[in-house]
Amino acid sequence: MTVATEKTRRQRTRLQQSFRLSSRNVGSRAARGVLMTGYSSLLRVVLTIGSTAILVRMLTPEEFGLAAMASIVLEMVALLGTFGFTAALIRSRRVARIDCDTAFWLSIAVGVGLGGLLLVGSPAAGLVFGDDRVVPLVAALAILPLLEFGGVVQSAAISRLMLFRLDLIVQLAHIGVRSLAAIAFAWMDYGVWSLILGGIVGRAAALAMYWVAVPYLPRFRFSARFVDSSLTFSVRLFIDNLVWYLQTNVDFLLVGRVLGATPLGFYQAGYRLADEVKNRVIGPLQKVLFPAFASLRTEPERLADAYLRSVRILAVFLAPIGLGMAAVANDIVWVLYGAGWERAASVMSLLGPFVVFRSALSTPTFSLLRATDMMQVSVRLQLYALLLSGGFAAAGLPWGIVGVATGIGLSAIAWMPIVMVSLKFRLMIGYGTLISALGPPFVAGAAMYIVVSAVSIVLPDQGLHRLMHLAILVLLGAVIYVGLLWGIARTHVAQLRAAFSAMRL
Repeated sequence: MTVATEKTRRQRTRLQQSFRLSSRNVGSRAARGVLMTGYSSLLRVVLTIGSTAILVRMLTPEEFGLAAMASIVLEMVALLGTFGFTAALIRSRRVARIDCDTAFWLSIAVGVGLGGLLLVGSPAAGLVFGDDRVVPLVAALAILPLLEFGGVVQSAAISRLMLFRLDLIVQLAHIGVRSLAAIAFAWMDYGVWSLILGGIVGRAAALAMYWVAVPYLPRFRFSARFVDSSLTFSVRLFIDNLVWYLQTNVDFLLVGRVLGATPLGFYQAGYRLADEVKNRVIGPLQKVLFPAFASLRTEPERLADAYLRSVRILAVFLAPIGLGMAAVANDIVWVLYGAGWERAASVMSLLGPFVVFRSALSTPTFSLLRATDMMQVSVRLQLYALLLSGGFAAAGLPWGIVGVATGIGLSAIAWMPIVMVSLKFRLMIGYGTLISALGPPFVAGAAMYIVVSAVSIVLPDQGLHRLMHLAILVLLGAVIYVGLLWGIARTHVAQLRAAFSAMRL
Protein backbone atom coordinates (compact mmCIF):
# COMPACT_ATOMS: atom_id res chain seq x y z
CA MET A 1 0.00 0.00 0.00
CA THR A 2 1.48 3.37 -1.00
CA VAL A 3 1.86 6.31 1.35
CA ALA A 4 -0.82 8.23 -0.55
CA THR A 5 -3.24 5.29 -0.32
CA GLU A 6 -2.61 4.85 3.41
CA LYS A 7 -3.15 8.57 3.98
CA THR A 8 -6.43 8.48 2.08
CA ARG A 9 -7.58 5.43 4.06
CA ARG A 10 -6.90 7.17 7.37
CA GLN A 11 -8.77 10.29 6.30
CA ARG A 12 -11.78 8.27 5.22
CA THR A 13 -11.66 6.50 8.57
CA ARG A 14 -11.82 9.93 10.21
CA LEU A 15 -15.25 10.45 8.65
CA GLN A 16 -16.38 6.97 9.66
CA GLN A 17 -15.21 7.47 13.24
CA SER A 18 -17.43 10.55 13.52
CA PHE A 19 -20.59 8.49 13.03
CA ARG A 20 -20.83 7.76 16.77
CA LEU A 21 -20.83 10.58 19.36
CA SER A 22 -19.00 9.65 22.55
CA SER A 23 -18.90 11.31 25.98
CA ARG A 24 -15.70 9.48 26.93
CA ASN A 25 -13.10 11.91 28.29
CA VAL A 26 -15.24 14.77 27.06
CA GLY A 27 -13.96 17.04 29.84
CA SER A 28 -10.29 16.65 28.96
CA ARG A 29 -11.02 16.81 25.24
CA ALA A 30 -13.05 19.99 25.70
CA ALA A 31 -10.32 21.50 27.89
CA ARG A 32 -7.68 20.76 25.29
CA GLY A 33 -9.93 22.28 22.65
CA VAL A 34 -10.63 25.44 24.65
CA LEU A 35 -7.05 26.13 25.66
CA MET A 36 -5.52 25.16 22.36
CA THR A 37 -7.91 27.52 20.58
CA GLY A 38 -6.94 30.19 23.08
CA TYR A 39 -3.34 29.91 21.97
CA SER A 40 -4.27 29.92 18.31
CA SER A 41 -6.71 32.80 18.71
CA LEU A 42 -3.78 35.11 19.34
CA LEU A 43 -2.43 34.38 15.88
CA ARG A 44 -5.86 34.87 14.32
CA VAL A 45 -6.24 38.23 16.06
CA VAL A 46 -2.82 39.31 14.79
CA LEU A 47 -3.72 38.31 11.23
CA THR A 48 -7.11 40.03 11.23
CA ILE A 49 -6.24 43.22 13.05
CA GLY A 50 -2.86 43.44 11.33
CA SER A 51 -4.45 43.23 7.89
CA THR A 52 -7.08 45.77 8.93
CA ALA A 53 -4.36 48.15 10.07
CA ILE A 54 -2.88 47.92 6.57
CA LEU A 55 -6.20 48.19 4.75
CA VAL A 56 -7.39 51.31 6.61
CA ARG A 57 -4.35 53.10 5.24
CA MET A 58 -5.28 52.06 1.71
CA LEU A 59 -9.06 52.51 1.84
CA THR A 60 -11.44 55.19 3.13
CA PRO A 61 -14.04 55.00 5.93
CA GLU A 62 -16.72 55.31 3.24
CA GLU A 63 -15.41 52.22 1.45
CA PHE A 64 -15.44 50.27 4.71
CA GLY A 65 -19.00 51.45 5.27
CA LEU A 66 -20.11 50.24 1.82
CA ALA A 67 -18.53 46.84 2.45
CA ALA A 68 -20.30 46.70 5.82
CA MET A 69 -23.65 47.35 4.10
CA ALA A 70 -23.07 44.49 1.67
CA SER A 71 -22.03 42.19 4.53
CA ILE A 72 -25.21 42.98 6.46
CA VAL A 73 -27.31 41.95 3.45
CA LEU A 74 -25.24 38.78 2.95
CA GLU A 75 -25.66 37.75 6.59
CA MET A 76 -29.39 38.41 6.47
CA VAL A 77 -29.88 36.26 3.36
CA ALA A 78 -27.53 33.56 4.70
CA LEU A 79 -29.84 33.18 7.68
CA LEU A 80 -32.40 31.64 5.35
CA GLY A 81 -29.97 28.74 5.00
CA THR A 82 -29.46 28.13 8.72
CA PHE A 83 -31.74 25.13 8.86
CA GLY A 84 -29.32 23.39 11.18
CA PHE A 85 -28.05 20.57 8.94
CA THR A 86 -24.56 20.90 10.42
CA ALA A 87 -25.91 21.23 13.96
CA ALA A 88 -28.23 18.26 13.43
CA LEU A 89 -25.25 16.13 12.38
CA ILE A 90 -23.18 17.29 15.36
CA ARG A 91 -25.78 16.72 18.06
CA SER A 92 -27.07 13.30 16.92
CA ARG A 93 -25.83 10.35 18.96
CA ARG A 94 -25.28 8.32 15.81
CA VAL A 95 -25.33 9.24 12.15
CA ALA A 96 -25.14 7.13 9.02
CA ARG A 97 -23.44 7.79 5.71
CA ILE A 98 -26.80 8.49 4.10
CA ASP A 99 -27.40 11.23 6.70
CA CYS A 100 -24.20 12.94 5.53
CA ASP A 101 -25.29 12.63 1.89
CA THR A 102 -28.69 14.12 2.72
CA ALA A 103 -27.21 17.05 4.61
CA PHE A 104 -24.71 17.72 1.82
CA TRP A 105 -27.20 17.84 -1.07
CA LEU A 106 -29.74 19.86 0.89
CA SER A 107 -27.01 22.34 1.84
CA ILE A 108 -25.85 22.64 -1.78
CA ALA A 109 -29.43 23.29 -2.88
CA VAL A 110 -29.80 25.95 -0.21
CA GLY A 111 -26.48 27.55 -1.21
CA VAL A 112 -27.52 27.78 -4.85
CA GLY A 113 -30.91 29.16 -3.89
CA LEU A 114 -29.48 31.82 -1.60
CA GLY A 115 -26.95 32.84 -4.24
CA GLY A 116 -29.77 33.34 -6.71
CA LEU A 117 -31.71 35.33 -4.13
CA LEU A 118 -28.74 37.66 -3.61
CA LEU A 119 -28.42 38.22 -7.35
CA VAL A 120 -32.11 38.93 -7.86
CA GLY A 121 -32.52 40.93 -4.68
CA SER A 122 -29.36 43.03 -4.89
CA PRO A 123 -31.24 46.12 -6.17
CA ALA A 124 -33.33 46.04 -3.00
CA ALA A 125 -30.16 46.55 -0.96
CA GLY A 126 -29.68 49.90 -2.68
CA LEU A 127 -33.19 50.91 -1.67
CA VAL A 128 -32.74 49.79 1.95
CA PHE A 129 -29.55 51.81 2.46
CA GLY A 130 -30.37 54.56 -0.03
CA ASP A 131 -27.10 53.98 -1.91
CA ASP A 132 -26.95 52.23 -5.30
CA ARG A 133 -23.22 51.60 -4.96
CA VAL A 134 -23.98 48.63 -2.71
CA VAL A 135 -25.95 46.79 -5.45
CA PRO A 136 -23.02 45.28 -7.44
CA LEU A 137 -21.22 44.43 -4.19
CA VAL A 138 -24.17 42.34 -2.98
CA ALA A 139 -24.45 40.65 -6.40
CA ALA A 140 -20.77 39.65 -6.28
CA LEU A 141 -21.26 38.05 -2.86
CA ALA A 142 -23.81 35.63 -4.35
CA ILE A 143 -21.09 32.96 -4.63
CA LEU A 144 -20.41 32.90 -0.90
CA PRO A 145 -23.44 30.84 0.27
CA LEU A 146 -22.39 27.96 -1.99
CA LEU A 147 -18.82 28.14 -0.69
CA GLU A 148 -20.09 28.32 2.88
CA PHE A 149 -22.44 25.33 2.69
CA GLY A 150 -20.14 23.15 0.61
CA GLY A 151 -18.26 21.90 3.67
CA VAL A 152 -21.07 21.01 6.09
CA VAL A 153 -20.19 17.32 6.29
CA GLN A 154 -16.50 17.96 6.88
CA SER A 155 -17.20 20.64 9.48
CA ALA A 156 -19.62 18.36 11.34
CA ALA A 157 -17.18 15.43 11.32
CA ILE A 158 -14.38 17.57 12.72
CA SER A 159 -16.66 18.94 15.47
CA ARG A 160 -18.03 15.51 16.43
CA LEU A 161 -14.48 14.18 16.82
CA MET A 162 -13.39 17.42 18.56
CA LEU A 163 -10.45 17.78 16.16
CA PHE A 164 -10.13 21.45 16.96
CA ARG A 165 -6.49 21.68 16.04
CA LEU A 166 -7.40 20.65 12.50
CA ASP A 167 -10.30 23.09 12.38
CA LEU A 168 -8.08 25.93 13.56
CA ILE A 169 -5.59 25.21 10.80
CA VAL A 170 -8.42 25.61 8.31
CA GLN A 171 -9.64 28.82 9.94
CA LEU A 172 -6.15 30.30 10.09
CA ALA A 173 -5.70 29.55 6.40
CA HIS A 174 -9.05 31.20 5.71
CA ILE A 175 -8.10 34.39 7.54
CA GLY A 176 -4.59 34.46 6.13
CA VAL A 177 -5.65 34.01 2.51
CA ARG A 178 -8.51 36.48 2.91
CA SER A 179 -6.20 39.11 4.39
CA LEU A 180 -3.46 38.71 1.80
CA ALA A 181 -5.96 38.76 -1.06
CA ALA A 182 -7.68 41.89 0.24
CA ILE A 183 -4.36 43.70 0.66
CA ALA A 184 -3.24 42.66 -2.82
CA PHE A 185 -6.47 43.91 -4.41
CA ALA A 186 -6.29 47.17 -2.43
CA TRP A 187 -2.71 47.67 -3.63
CA MET A 188 -4.02 47.31 -7.19
CA ASP A 189 -6.54 50.10 -6.48
CA TYR A 190 -9.66 47.95 -6.39
CA GLY A 191 -11.08 50.11 -3.59
CA VAL A 192 -14.06 48.64 -1.78
CA TRP A 193 -13.91 45.63 -4.11
CA SER A 194 -10.71 44.51 -2.38
CA LEU A 195 -12.74 43.70 0.74
CA ILE A 196 -15.39 41.82 -1.25
CA LEU A 197 -12.95 39.81 -3.37
CA GLY A 198 -10.72 39.07 -0.39
CA GLY A 199 -13.67 37.50 1.42
CA ILE A 200 -14.55 35.32 -1.57
CA VAL A 201 -10.98 34.08 -2.07
CA GLY A 202 -10.57 33.35 1.65
CA ARG A 203 -13.79 31.34 1.84
CA ALA A 204 -12.83 29.32 -1.25
CA ALA A 205 -9.48 28.47 0.37
CA ALA A 206 -11.22 27.30 3.57
CA LEU A 207 -13.60 25.07 1.60
CA ALA A 208 -10.70 23.49 -0.30
CA MET A 209 -8.88 22.73 2.95
CA TYR A 210 -11.97 21.12 4.50
CA TRP A 211 -12.20 18.73 1.57
CA VAL A 212 -8.50 17.92 1.79
CA ALA A 213 -8.74 17.32 5.55
CA VAL A 214 -11.84 15.10 5.34
CA PRO A 215 -12.20 13.58 1.85
CA TYR A 216 -15.80 12.74 1.08
CA LEU A 217 -17.50 11.49 -2.06
CA PRO A 218 -21.24 12.33 -1.77
CA ARG A 219 -23.77 9.88 -3.14
CA PHE A 220 -26.97 11.18 -4.63
CA ARG A 221 -29.45 9.82 -2.10
CA PHE A 222 -31.68 11.14 0.68
CA SER A 223 -32.84 9.98 4.09
CA ALA A 224 -36.40 10.92 4.98
CA ARG A 225 -35.66 9.82 8.55
CA PHE A 226 -32.82 12.32 8.91
CA VAL A 227 -34.94 15.15 7.50
CA ASP A 228 -37.87 14.31 9.78
CA SER A 229 -35.74 13.94 12.90
CA SER A 230 -33.93 17.24 12.35
CA LEU A 231 -36.84 19.30 10.97
CA THR A 232 -38.22 20.61 14.27
CA PHE A 233 -34.78 21.42 15.62
CA SER A 234 -33.79 23.04 12.32
CA VAL A 235 -36.83 25.31 12.19
CA ARG A 236 -36.25 26.44 15.75
CA LEU A 237 -32.58 27.00 15.04
CA PHE A 238 -33.47 29.10 11.99
CA ILE A 239 -35.80 31.29 14.05
CA ASP A 240 -33.19 31.62 16.77
CA ASN A 241 -30.51 32.62 14.25
CA LEU A 242 -32.84 35.10 12.58
CA VAL A 243 -33.57 36.89 15.84
CA TRP A 244 -29.87 36.74 16.76
CA TYR A 245 -28.96 38.36 13.45
CA LEU A 246 -31.45 41.17 13.96
CA GLN A 247 -30.36 41.93 17.51
CA THR A 248 -26.63 41.89 16.65
CA ASN A 249 -27.05 44.02 13.50
CA VAL A 250 -29.83 46.42 14.42
CA ASP A 251 -27.29 49.12 15.30
CA PHE A 252 -25.49 48.70 11.95
CA LEU A 253 -28.80 48.86 10.09
CA LEU A 254 -29.81 52.06 11.92
CA VAL A 255 -26.45 53.76 11.47
CA GLY A 256 -26.21 52.80 7.79
CA ARG A 257 -29.75 53.84 6.95
CA VAL A 258 -30.02 57.02 9.04
CA LEU A 259 -26.45 58.30 9.34
CA GLY A 260 -24.89 57.00 6.08
CA ALA A 261 -21.85 55.08 4.82
CA THR A 262 -19.08 57.19 6.35
CA PRO A 263 -20.41 57.14 9.96
CA LEU A 264 -21.04 53.41 9.49
CA GLY A 265 -17.40 52.99 8.48
CA PHE A 266 -16.24 54.65 11.72
CA TYR A 267 -18.79 52.70 13.78
CA GLN A 268 -17.79 49.38 12.28
CA ALA A 269 -14.08 50.12 12.76
CA GLY A 270 -14.54 50.82 16.47
CA TYR A 271 -16.90 47.93 17.01
CA ARG A 272 -14.85 45.49 14.98
CA LEU A 273 -11.66 45.77 16.97
CA ALA A 274 -13.23 44.68 20.26
CA ASP A 275 -15.62 42.30 18.54
CA GLU A 276 -12.87 40.70 16.47
CA VAL A 277 -10.78 39.87 19.53
CA LYS A 278 -13.88 38.58 21.32
CA ASN A 279 -14.89 36.42 18.36
CA ARG A 280 -11.42 34.92 18.09
CA VAL A 281 -11.91 33.67 21.66
CA ILE A 282 -15.56 32.60 21.66
CA GLY A 283 -15.83 31.47 18.02
CA PRO A 284 -13.64 28.40 18.41
CA LEU A 285 -15.03 27.87 21.93
CA GLN A 286 -18.54 27.53 20.50
CA LYS A 287 -17.27 24.66 18.38
CA VAL A 288 -16.06 23.02 21.60
CA LEU A 289 -19.09 23.71 23.78
CA PHE A 290 -21.87 22.57 21.46
CA PRO A 291 -20.65 18.99 20.91
CA ALA A 292 -19.46 18.78 24.54
CA PHE A 293 -22.85 19.86 25.93
CA ALA A 294 -24.66 17.63 23.43
CA SER A 295 -22.72 14.59 24.63
CA LEU A 296 -23.62 15.40 28.29
CA ARG A 297 -27.27 16.31 27.89
CA THR A 298 -28.42 13.09 29.57
CA GLU A 299 -26.12 13.72 32.57
CA PRO A 300 -27.47 16.90 34.26
CA GLU A 301 -24.86 17.15 37.03
CA ARG A 302 -21.90 16.87 34.66
CA LEU A 303 -23.66 19.25 32.25
CA ALA A 304 -24.17 21.93 34.93
CA ASP A 305 -20.56 21.61 36.06
CA ALA A 306 -19.29 21.89 32.47
CA TYR A 307 -21.47 24.97 31.91
CA LEU A 308 -20.18 26.80 35.00
CA ARG A 309 -16.59 25.92 34.15
CA SER A 310 -17.03 27.38 30.68
CA VAL A 311 -18.50 30.60 32.14
CA ARG A 312 -15.55 30.98 34.52
CA ILE A 313 -12.93 30.37 31.84
CA LEU A 314 -14.64 32.74 29.40
CA ALA A 315 -14.89 35.45 32.05
CA VAL A 316 -11.17 35.11 32.82
CA PHE A 317 -10.23 35.69 29.18
CA LEU A 318 -12.92 38.17 28.13
CA ALA A 319 -12.78 40.58 31.09
CA PRO A 320 -9.28 41.94 30.31
CA ILE A 321 -10.09 42.08 26.60
CA GLY A 322 -13.16 44.29 26.88
CA LEU A 323 -12.05 46.51 29.75
CA GLY A 324 -8.44 46.67 28.61
CA MET A 325 -9.29 47.75 25.06
CA ALA A 326 -11.68 50.38 26.44
CA ALA A 327 -8.91 51.84 28.62
CA VAL A 328 -6.43 52.20 25.73
CA ALA A 329 -8.90 52.74 22.87
CA ASN A 330 -7.32 56.01 21.72
CA ASP A 331 -3.85 54.50 21.51
CA ILE A 332 -5.07 51.35 19.75
CA VAL A 333 -6.96 53.29 17.09
CA TRP A 334 -4.04 55.65 16.51
CA VAL A 335 -1.51 52.82 16.20
CA LEU A 336 -3.66 50.55 14.01
CA TYR A 337 -5.71 53.03 11.98
CA GLY A 338 -3.66 56.23 12.08
CA ALA A 339 -4.88 59.82 11.99
CA GLY A 340 -8.44 60.53 10.85
CA TRP A 341 -10.06 57.56 12.62
CA GLU A 342 -10.44 59.10 16.08
CA ARG A 343 -14.23 58.69 16.04
CA ALA A 344 -13.77 54.93 16.07
CA ALA A 345 -12.01 55.14 19.46
CA SER A 346 -15.14 56.50 21.15
CA VAL A 347 -17.18 53.58 19.83
CA MET A 348 -14.59 51.06 21.01
CA SER A 349 -14.34 52.51 24.50
CA LEU A 350 -18.13 52.40 24.93
CA LEU A 351 -18.91 49.05 23.32
CA GLY A 352 -15.89 46.99 24.30
CA PRO A 353 -16.67 46.28 27.97
CA PHE A 354 -20.38 45.63 27.57
CA VAL A 355 -20.35 43.51 24.43
CA VAL A 356 -17.55 41.33 25.79
CA PHE A 357 -19.13 41.09 29.26
CA ARG A 358 -22.43 39.92 27.75
CA SER A 359 -20.62 37.31 25.67
CA ALA A 360 -19.11 35.69 28.76
CA LEU A 361 -22.61 34.59 29.74
CA SER A 362 -24.44 34.41 26.40
CA THR A 363 -21.94 32.15 24.59
CA PRO A 364 -22.14 29.13 26.95
CA THR A 365 -25.84 29.77 27.63
CA PHE A 366 -26.96 29.59 24.01
CA SER A 367 -24.67 26.63 23.32
CA LEU A 368 -26.27 24.84 26.26
CA LEU A 369 -29.84 25.69 25.25
CA ARG A 370 -29.28 24.53 21.68
CA ALA A 371 -27.57 21.31 22.73
CA THR A 372 -30.36 20.40 25.18
CA ASP A 373 -33.37 21.09 22.91
CA MET A 374 -34.46 24.26 24.72
CA MET A 375 -34.61 26.36 21.59
CA GLN A 376 -37.79 28.13 22.70
CA VAL A 377 -35.91 29.59 25.67
CA SER A 378 -33.05 30.66 23.40
CA VAL A 379 -35.44 32.40 20.99
CA ARG A 380 -37.16 34.20 23.85
CA LEU A 381 -33.88 35.50 25.22
CA GLN A 382 -32.85 36.65 21.75
CA LEU A 383 -36.14 38.52 21.37
CA TYR A 384 -35.56 40.33 24.66
CA ALA A 385 -32.07 41.28 23.45
CA LEU A 386 -33.47 42.52 20.12
CA LEU A 387 -36.07 44.73 21.78
CA LEU A 388 -33.50 46.20 24.17
CA SER A 389 -30.80 46.71 21.51
CA GLY A 390 -33.18 48.23 18.97
CA GLY A 391 -34.84 50.53 21.47
CA PHE A 392 -31.68 51.85 23.10
CA ALA A 393 -29.82 52.20 19.77
CA ALA A 394 -32.70 54.15 18.18
CA ALA A 395 -32.85 56.40 21.23
CA GLY A 396 -29.16 57.19 20.79
CA LEU A 397 -29.36 58.15 17.09
CA PRO A 398 -29.71 61.93 17.72
CA TRP A 399 -26.21 61.82 19.24
CA GLY A 400 -24.66 60.01 16.28
CA ILE A 401 -22.53 56.89 16.51
CA VAL A 402 -21.50 57.70 20.09
CA GLY A 403 -25.17 57.74 21.11
CA VAL A 404 -25.83 54.44 19.34
CA ALA A 405 -22.80 52.82 20.98
CA THR A 406 -23.96 54.06 24.39
CA GLY A 407 -27.41 52.61 23.76
CA ILE A 408 -26.01 49.20 22.82
CA GLY A 409 -23.90 49.19 25.97
CA LEU A 410 -26.91 50.00 28.16
CA SER A 411 -28.98 47.31 26.45
CA ALA A 412 -26.30 44.72 27.28
CA ILE A 413 -26.46 45.68 30.96
CA ALA A 414 -30.27 45.49 30.99
CA TRP A 415 -30.28 42.07 29.30
CA MET A 416 -28.00 40.28 31.77
CA PRO A 417 -30.53 39.98 34.64
CA ILE A 418 -33.08 38.51 32.20
CA VAL A 419 -30.66 35.71 31.34
CA MET A 420 -29.98 35.00 35.00
CA VAL A 421 -33.69 34.77 35.81
CA SER A 422 -34.24 32.38 32.91
CA LEU A 423 -31.34 30.14 33.97
CA LYS A 424 -32.64 30.08 37.54
CA PHE A 425 -36.13 29.12 36.40
CA ARG A 426 -35.24 26.64 33.65
CA LEU A 427 -31.93 25.13 34.68
CA MET A 428 -31.94 25.69 38.45
CA ILE A 429 -28.67 27.62 38.34
CA GLY A 430 -28.75 30.17 41.15
CA TYR A 431 -28.02 33.88 40.83
CA GLY A 432 -25.23 33.68 43.36
CA THR A 433 -23.55 30.85 41.45
CA LEU A 434 -23.52 32.84 38.22
CA ILE A 435 -22.39 36.04 39.91
CA SER A 436 -19.54 34.20 41.62
CA ALA A 437 -18.55 32.77 38.22
CA LEU A 438 -18.62 36.13 36.42
CA GLY A 439 -17.80 38.56 39.21
CA PRO A 440 -14.12 38.10 40.23
CA PRO A 441 -12.62 38.41 36.71
CA PHE A 442 -14.63 41.53 35.98
CA VAL A 443 -13.80 43.07 39.37
CA ALA A 444 -10.13 42.53 38.57
CA GLY A 445 -10.74 43.91 35.09
CA ALA A 446 -12.52 47.00 36.43
CA ALA A 447 -9.62 47.76 38.77
CA MET A 448 -7.24 47.32 35.85
CA TYR A 449 -9.35 49.72 33.76
CA ILE A 450 -9.32 52.43 36.44
CA VAL A 451 -5.57 52.28 36.98
CA VAL A 452 -4.64 52.09 33.28
CA SER A 453 -7.02 54.93 32.37
CA ALA A 454 -5.52 57.14 35.07
CA VAL A 455 -1.94 56.31 34.09
CA SER A 456 -2.69 56.93 30.39
CA ILE A 457 -3.69 60.48 31.29
CA VAL A 458 -0.72 61.11 33.57
CA LEU A 459 1.88 59.33 31.42
CA PRO A 460 2.87 61.79 28.69
CA ASP A 461 3.36 60.43 25.21
CA GLN A 462 5.50 63.34 24.12
CA GLY A 463 8.90 61.94 23.38
CA LEU A 464 7.50 58.41 23.47
CA HIS A 465 6.43 56.69 20.33
CA ARG A 466 2.70 56.03 20.49
CA LEU A 467 3.33 52.29 20.12
CA MET A 468 5.68 52.37 23.13
CA HIS A 469 3.06 54.30 25.08
CA LEU A 470 0.50 51.60 24.28
CA ALA A 471 2.92 48.78 25.14
CA ILE A 472 3.61 50.27 28.59
CA LEU A 473 -0.10 50.56 29.35
CA VAL A 474 -0.83 47.02 28.16
CA LEU A 475 1.99 45.58 30.27
CA LEU A 476 0.80 47.52 33.32
CA GLY A 477 -2.76 46.31 32.80
CA ALA A 478 -1.65 42.69 32.44
CA VAL A 479 0.34 42.80 35.68
CA ILE A 480 -2.55 44.35 37.60
CA TYR A 481 -5.15 41.96 36.21
CA VAL A 482 -3.17 38.78 36.74
CA GLY A 483 -2.17 39.83 40.25
CA LEU A 484 -5.71 40.66 41.33
CA LEU A 485 -7.15 37.57 39.65
CA TRP A 486 -4.71 35.36 41.54
CA GLY A 487 -5.83 36.92 44.81
CA ILE A 488 -9.63 37.06 44.45
CA ALA A 489 -10.50 34.27 41.99
CA ARG A 490 -9.00 31.12 43.45
CA THR A 491 -11.64 28.84 41.96
CA HIS A 492 -11.15 30.32 38.51
CA VAL A 493 -7.38 29.97 38.71
CA ALA A 494 -7.62 26.38 39.98
CA GLN A 495 -9.97 25.35 37.18
CA LEU A 496 -7.81 27.11 34.62
CA ARG A 497 -4.75 25.24 35.87
CA ALA A 498 -6.71 21.97 35.77
CA ALA A 499 -7.72 22.73 32.20
CA PHE A 500 -4.09 23.36 31.25
CA SER A 501 -3.14 20.07 32.88
CA ALA A 502 -5.87 18.27 30.95
CA MET A 503 -4.57 19.79 27.75
CA ARG A 504 -1.14 18.29 28.35
CA LEU A 505 -2.56 14.77 28.83
